[in-house]
Amino acid sequence: MRRYNWMIFIGVNLIMAVLVGYGYSRIAEAVLTSATITASPMATATSKPTPTMTPKTYGTPSVKTKHWVSWAVFDGKVIVGSKNWAQTNYLMSMIKPWIAADYLNHHQRPTSATLSRLASMILDSSNGPASEFFGGQPSWDRLVKTCGLTDLKARDWSWSTTGMSARDAARYGFCIYSGKATTPEWTAWIVDKMRHVRGQGDFGPRALFKDRTEVATKNGWENWQGYWYINCLAVKGDWSIAILQRWPYSGESYEEAIRQAEPVCNSIASQVLRLS
Repeated sequence: MRRYNWMIFIGVNLIMAVLVGYGYSRIAEAVLTSATITASPMATATSKPTPTMTPKTYGTPSVKTKHWVSWAVFDGKVIVGSKNWAQTNYLMSMIKPWIAADYLNHHQRPTSATLSRLASMILDSSNGPASEFFGGQPSWDRLVKTCGLTDLKARDWSWSTTGMSARDAARYGFCIYSGKATTPEWTAWIVDKMRHVRGQGDFGPRALFKDRTEVATKNGWENWQGYWYINCLAVKGDWSIAILQRWPYSGESYEEAIRQAEPVCNSIASQVLRLS
């Protein structure tokens, strides 16, 4: 009888140990989940900001504007940004480096005339080549898979009025710059064009650098159906930053709209990247 009592005692204790262990694991899981949800600034659920990341963000940057604004910065591993970083804005010309990369992936030996048109699409933001070389829904599908996007609202018939979030735009910029989007040869070619953007599209965070060509850029700007959509995208080495803006169109010229948008882009970049 004593033998059976001893066996019962061991069995009960084993069951209690398992239950306690399970309860502890559930509590730990709940604590970790809560920490992820309440983290600020926003970060991916799979990574945490560390002291080694180049863009060191401390709280939310101060922004003086009535425009809708969303931003994100990505260093290849860690991404941080505004609370509305998943909301989308029309891409406009910001997507043109991808159009070039996707086309060149399928046409490894383009003619000199084609290269000239692709170069003008990035350097001068020419719309004709973008419409000519845009690959429709299959191109969007490849972009999402290649660059790890999560929020794209694709229109298979439109390269300009497809929606992209700030966090996806930061990922996209890094994807182009780092060589994930195309071959090393065409990556170097596209990034070189982005470093030498000229004319109306030459605005945004690159103006904060003594040598503007240190920073690759491709901005987007257009008024469409009663709103201005202006996006700043800048990439340098191990960071990519995207600042998206939107506000009601009230008759401003392109130059006036860019003059309104650029200080916001530069202020956020200066604070987030701690450039000032």
